[in-house]
Amino acid sequence: MKWIITIFSLGIVLSLRAQELTGKITNEQGLPVANVNVSIANVPKKSFSLIGGVFKINVVAGKHQVNFSHTGYVNYDTLITVPQKGVIQIILKRAVKQLDEVQVSTGYQVIDKRRSSGSFYKVEQAQLNQSVNPDILGRLENITSSLQVDRRKGSSTTYQIRGLGTLDANSRMPLIVLDNFPYEGDIGNINPNDIESVTVLKDAAASAIWGARAGNGVIVLTSKKTKAGGKVQIDLVSSISVQGKPDLYQANQLSPSATVDLERMLFAKGYYDHQFSDPYYPLIPEVASILNEQKTGVLSATDAEAKLGLLNGQDVRKDMLQYLYRPAVAQQYALSLAGNTGGLVYRLSGGADRSLSNLIGDANERYTFRSDNTIALTSNWKLSAGVMLTSSLDRNNSVGGYGGFQTSTGGVSTYSQLADGLGNALAVDWFYNKGLTDGVANLGLLDWKYRPLDELKISNRQTQLFDLLLNLGTSYQLNKWLSADFKYQYQRSNQQAPQFNALESYYSRDLINMFTVLGTNSITYNLPKGGIYRRTDTDRNGYSARAQFNINQNWGEHALEAIVGAERRQSRLRTDNQILYGYDPQTLNSINVNYAIAYPTYANLNDNAYIPAAGLPSEILNRFVSVYANAAYTYKQKYSVTGSIRRDASNLFGVRTNQKWVPLWSVGGVWKIDDEGFYQNDWIPHLSLRVSYGFSGNVNNNASALTRITYGAASASPINIPYVTVNAPPNPNLRWEQTEQFNLGVDFGFRKQRFTGSIDLFSKYAFDLLNTVYTDATSGFTSVILNSAAIKARGVDVVLNSRNIEGTFNWQSSLLFSYVNYKVLSNRNSINTTGLTSDGAIVFPVPGYNPYAVVSFKWAGLDPQNGNPLGYLKGEVSNDYDAIALNPIEEQVVHGPAVPPVFGNLRNTFNWKNLSLTLNIRYKLGYYFRRPSINYSSLYQSSSGLSEFENRWQKSGDEIFTTVPSMIYPADGMRDLFYTQSEVTVEKGDHIRLEDLYLSYQWKPAHLKFLKQATFYLYTNQLNFILWRANKLGIDPDAVYQVRNRASFAAGIKANF
Repeated sequence: MKWIITIFSLGIVLSLRAQELTGKITNEQGLPVANVNVSIANVPKKSFSLIGGVFKINVVAGKHQVNFSHTGYVNYDTLITVPQKGVIQIILKRAVKQLDEVQVSTGYQVIDKRRSSGSFYKVEQAQLNQSVNPDILGRLENITSSLQVDRRKGSSTTYQIRGLGTLDANSRMPLIVLDNFPYEGDIGNINPNDIESVTVLKDAAASAIWGARAGNGVIVLTSKKTKAGGKVQIDLVSSISVQGKPDLYQANQLSPSATVDLERMLFAKGYYDHQFSDPYYPLIPEVASILNEQKTGVLSATDAEAKLGLLNGQDVRKDMLQYLYRPAVAQQYALSLAGNTGGLVYRLSGGADRSLSNLIGDANERYTFRSDNTIALTSNWKLSAGVMLTSSLDRNNSVGGYGGFQTSTGGVSTYSQLADGLGNALAVDWFYNKGLTDGVANLGLLDWKYRPLDELKISNRQTQLFDLLLNLGTSYQLNKWLSADFKYQYQRSNQQAPQFNALESYYSRDLINMFTVLGTNSITYNLPKGGIYRRTDTDRNGYSARAQFNINQNWGEHALEAIVGAERRQSRLRTDNQILYGYDPQTLNSINVNYAIAYPTYANLNDNAYIPAAGLPSEILNRFVSVYANAAYTYKQKYSVTGSIRRDASNLFGVRTNQKWVPLWSVGGVWKIDDEGFYQNDWIPHLSLRVSYGFSGNVNNNASALTRITYGAASASPINIPYVTVNAPPNPNLRWEQTEQFNLGVDFGFRKQRFTGSIDLFSKYAFDLLNTVYTDATSGFTSVILNSAAIKARGVDVVLNSRNIEGTFNWQSSLLFSYVNYKVLSNRNSINTTGLTSDGAIVFPVPGYNPYAVVSFKWAGLDPQNGNPLGYLKGEVSNDYDAIALNPIEEQVVHGPAVPPVFGNLRNTFNWKNLSLTLNIRYKLGYYFRRPSINYSSLYQSSSGLSEFENRWQKSGDEIFTTVPSMIYPADGMRDLFYTQSEVTVEKGDHIRLEDLYLSYQWKPAHLKFLKQATFYLYTNQLNFILWRANKLGIDPDAVYQVRNRASFAAGIKANF
């Protein structure tokens, strides 16, 4: 009996012995959730989940009520039997009461947007996928709050977040962060198909953690990550887009017949007489050459008129469209493999992009590979490693397009021909006139004619790039509320730009001829007769290292999230140039030349000149050391206080700046009003208030605290020894540019989340801006770069989202509205505003005015007697153009900014079953542009005019219908200046256009188990369908100075396996 009692008692004891309960917690997307409180009824000891969502707790065997709680998630209660079979899987759902359940990345941490006082805007993957632009920044255009894209210069693009924050054109770009670190390479190296989301950090609370590099805002790119616990997933993306040739016939240019008539008139007045005997052989229009041949008896009047008649019927745009342009085609392919096995989570992806430009000869290929891997060594220790490889090849062999064959003295005329009737290349005079180029071959020189179509065949220019980005990291959960991580990134980018100019190329022939000397019975080639090889190599490498502690603690009604860390970063950029003469690509041999002698040039075209040398290498080294901290304290889940502080030191800053502890910082607060007991509003059940204030900075890499010198090669010295040029004096007080920002925001949501949004009011004060300041020339410098200017901005951002119709048919809308207005407060570099006019094309920092202000002369109409333009002088109508040009700015017309202060877009998405249609309407308001206008001085010089020439004043009464002045000869430069810079040439740029259209169909095949989902899509980008415009001339404000592009059409498929 005793042994039975003993065994029974032992069984009870064993059953009461502590058992280990193990589980894993994820959210609805399968991602692990850390720091979840795990509590068991009647058990005092609690547990929490670690980084991988894993939790462990010891309890006695039996059934237990277990509670899982975490801020932002619905509390979850469940009955669990211990011991359990296997690992328990717990899935937490987001709390439905949350207004905006968005997790945003600052590059240092991922935070709940609603608990942050910062102003963020997040673009999700679904929106990014509605474009096939190979550039990730290009995909952000027209879908991102506060982000303004300025493409007025055509060849360059400027991105601004909440307006202008610096005067330096090279440092206006927002900071680009890729997976926790600033990205130093070409943004075109990043494959958009690898990006999960983009977060724009707009105010100080959001961006100040980036310190001296955040003054222009921050764009954080987050790469795609593998979801934990899921099966192996394969994703395939393939697309093709086509864009037609540009419509050159819509270009604003003088017609061929009008050009012929103009040049006839100029010849009759003797305008070209001196050019025929000019020893420098300037360009002479073909019309003038024909008339001169008639004048000298080479051609009869009948033959001359026949040739001129042919020119009347020719239009160079026809040949350009046939021989220089083609439809642009772009192809994209992307494949990814993601999964997890054991403790390893991995993702592999590859991409291939190929594009043919509208210009024949220009093409691009890009190949990308990316690997991201994370392994859990233990339940609280993880290692991660990733690599991104990019290889690209740009072929730049186009000879140029419309407008690319012009110089200040002439160029390819509107009536020129590029090919004869059989398609054979014809010569055009672009650099010199026929008096030089027609007869030199008989003298022993190389053919000096320029034939664009032949150049297109032999051009050999390309840029090859290889980019490596390596990421390593480790994280360790020290205890429930404290973790530590270390991240390291290494980047290496090598770019080679070889250019081989064969002997047949115009570049080689021109340079060889230039340095050829003709003797009485001899000819001397000071440059060898052969190809010319040029090459530029750019090598960029750098590293970033960061150590950081993360605090995430909840106790009672209190919660604290904080980070503290330090980082070090270095970047090095080296450029090498090479030039080889007499180069043979087969044997790789070249011939040495003497760079130290100034040789006579043929016909003394360039007097005595040195043979162009490659120059010396250049190298730039930048180092940064930083310490930082950021914290957010929350009480009762409705009151939050945030703060950040950062201190940067760099070899760019002055010694005195580095020695001072002057940190950049921010503070902020969040009040969730809807959680207050007194707030009872059924219409707007979700309401919170945000406020932030702080400072961020901007670094100008072109400035240095130390004396800047440039070494010169001996070949460039008249005494044939190396030399040094002092470029800038030392500046021990040099410091980063600073931006003070204040932001007040409100987030709201109407009943059932049918209408949600946010409104942010902000002010932005950028000071200590670097600018050129003129100084006493006796110091040895006429100007220096100093912290010397300030700009003030104010604005508002509005984001509105609505669910208009729900059901089988859904209609959702999203409205983005941004307004920003700024002016220059101070500028130590005094600007003379007497007679000031501006197109707003460049930053013109006049205190008291918008830096992009459009300023004009006041217009008083045309003189009915002679068609002269009239202005105002001291309040009286006048045509004294010299005196008007000295009017003070107070007597000028200040129209407004050339960059729109109001911009945004309206997106409407319609869903019916598996079909989805998105329309994106973009608007820009409140800005001005100066249209191109006739300048008779330039017209006579280059014969390149505008169509308004044919609408000029020609007789009394025309002033009622036209504002184009009469043509006078000779031209009056001040008269031309007054008209081209008068208020009559300024138009309002306000317009609304349908920009994009996206149509997709989702197919979920039930009979194909291996295919999870396939999405077929069609869309257009750059549709350019203008719904409304303020100007009455039909001018597209986005294509004032360039040829308007055609819309692009794309089709593709996304498949998930």
